[in-house]
Amino acid sequence: MNLRILVYSNPLVVDKIGKTFQFQKDSGFIYTKQLIKSLPKDWRYYWLIPDKIKGTEQGWFREANDLVELIPYPYSTSIHQNRYNFSVNTLSSYFDYGNDIDVVLCHQPEVAANLRVWFQNQRRETPLIFSYYHWIDCKESAKFGKELSGYSSRQLDGAEASDYIMFHTTYAYDLFFMQAIENHNFKYVSDVTDLKLGYFHPAPTSFPVDPFDTGVPDDKKIILFNHRLNNTTQWKQVVETLDEIYKERQDFVLWITDDSKIKEFEYLKARPYIIVKSLSDGEYGYILFISHFSICNHKGYSTWNMAVIDSVYNDCLALIPNREVYKDMFHASMENHWQEFTHIESNFKKMIEYLLNKPVEENIELANQIVMEEEYLFKYCDSSKLQEVIEGNIISGAQSKNPAKYDEIVAMIKENKQCTKKEIVNKFWSFHVNSNFPIIRKKLLMEDGITDDTAGSQTTYHYVEH
Repeated sequence: MNLRILVYSNPLVVDKIGKTFQFQKDSGFIYTKQLIKSLPKDWRYYWLIPDKIKGTEQGWFREANDLVELIPYPYSTSIHQNRYNFSVNTLSSYFDYGNDIDVVLCHQPEVAANLRVWFQNQRRETPLIFSYYHWIDCKESAKFGKELSGYSSRQLDGAEASDYIMFHTTYAYDLFFMQAIENHNFKYVSDVTDLKLGYFHPAPTSFPVDPFDTGVPDDKKIILFNHRLNNTTQWKQVVETLDEIYKERQDFVLWITDDSKIKEFEYLKARPYIIVKSLSDGEYGYILFISHFSICNHKGYSTWNMAVIDSVYNDCLALIPNREVYKDMFHASMENHWQEFTHIESNFKKMIEYLLNKPVEENIELANQIVMEEEYLFKYCDSSKLQEVIEGNIISGAQSKNPAKYDEIVAMIKENKQCTKKEIVNKFWSFHVNSNFPIIRKKLLMEDGITDDTAGSQTTYHYVEH
């Protein structure tokens, strides 16, 4: 069956100087692209993207599927504002009664209730809503932005308004659940979420390898720090630890990929062993290929880590913290190799030296072994269960008795061989909003010989007699 999907984004990565969206480095956009790629190619995807992204840059989004339709949406360059802003005017002006929307993939759960109300008030519709929790407003995240937290009730509203809610890991769900109980006394959340709970795992990117002159001497080993320079990544502790090691040995350089922070850059450039330079995809792939290993020192809040799995998947072993989120991500390796690539506060320096002393071939071999054992973590987005739930909802919705006008509509489509939704609505109703039409649509999608031509932006039903 051909379906129509609305995709609501959650822009995260912004160049704070130029106020531009760095969508190619944005885990939210990367996962959404993975997800669309893995869903049926004959579905139509209405993807809301920042209206500042224009021209040739939009080609990156269209790579996800030939039937992706990009809709300019006034997302803010502030990730915090995007959790609460919602543009009714954009949706209402873009979608008229000629469009159908069967499913919403909402990557900003804080606005799921807004979406539900918009569909009810403007269209008298109740599409299936999947909300993806890429972050959790909780005590752990509040430590790194207290003045911007405390609105977790919006995330709970999102859970209530959604048909299914998706988390990275059981650790992420536990954070969400405890916030509901401790801060809001929402004891009902257990009954609500257990019935519609699922998990999603953003997959790594396989980067191209474009060799370039790094300027690093052959006798120097590259340690890669491919995380942002902020409080949660604990980058200063990495530098301070390597300062100590550099006093004893000078056979390495630290390559930092985040060059967006001017103040931090001044602090870093005084150290002769540090290189701060952002990279294109091909250059980044090359640095991953030649690095001795990468370092993750994330001791703040997180429920997933794309930089870590990108490293390991591209043959660059990552030294990671021995803490909850990584234990939840790396299941098999906990038992077989966990102590070989994890660190705690007391042995951080020792583990860096341990990996520096190992031949790079052994680090690569361990990275490959982890990828093999953690198949679920490194395979590309498997959306078969999601598709099954979506199509099952359509099938079950089509099993109700025929609504008024249904038989006449089927006859009209079969007689004309092709009818738009607008033509159907204009013939049978004097008003454009009709709560019966979503039910009629589900039944039409199951009707023998009738399909929706999703090659077009607006719904057009075709009949082919067998």
